[in-house]
Amino acid sequence: MDDQNGSIITEDEAALYDRQIRLWGLDAQKRLRASRVLLVGMRGIGAEICKNLVLSGVKSLTIGDSNPVNEQDFLSQFLVQRQDLGKNRAESSLQRAQQLNPMVQVKADSEDISKKSDEFYRDFDLVVATDCSADQLYISNELMSFREKPKVVKAPEKNNSGSDGEPEAKRRKVDASETTIVQKFAEFYRLKAALSCKLDDRPVKILKRLPSVYFRMKGM
Repeated sequence: MDDQNGSIITEDEAALYDRQIRLWGLDAQKRLRASRVLLVGMRGIGAEICKNLVLSGVKSLTIGDSNPVNEQDFLSQFLVQRQDLGKNRAESSLQRAQQLNPMVQVKADSEDISKKSDEFYRDFDLVVATDCSADQLYISNELMSFREKPKVVKAPEKNNSGSDGEPEAKRRKVDASETTIVQKFAEFYRLKAALSCKLDDRPVKILKRLPSVYFRMKGM
């Protein structure tokens, strides 16, 4: 069974993913099967996302983390073992992640993502950024300006919020009996510029309108 991207669902995969195919359909599973994902950050939330992506049946998953395993990782990072203390977090997570689903190609990358070129990211359909430094968040934010791919989702480890980098959508109340077409344009602001904005001289009215997640991100 082939889709337009050339992905194939074999009989073995159809049997393995039977329940989820029944849930979201064969076409959705074939799109998953063609997806190449980069997961940045392999602490607690990164391990959970890694597990879910591998079990879902993506084509390939690259787990990236340049940091060593520390004692705190053993509280929530279930892909590393005690003997991995001090070793690279991504490489230490590779074996258990691969064992979750041998049909998914799982790779580890121990290099700092802020040192990667744009071409490196274009090999992926989706980038999931967790537990990133400020510089790494700026890099992931720049990727959001790419017209085609990759798509980027940020899931910070330190606060319980995520972002797809898009402006907040608000729905206007309109008369249901009339059809109104309004053309609007949203300007994409870079994360670095947004977080470096000075708020000292801003009116209180403007500060009250800012989403709370903005202040949490400035405190990272």
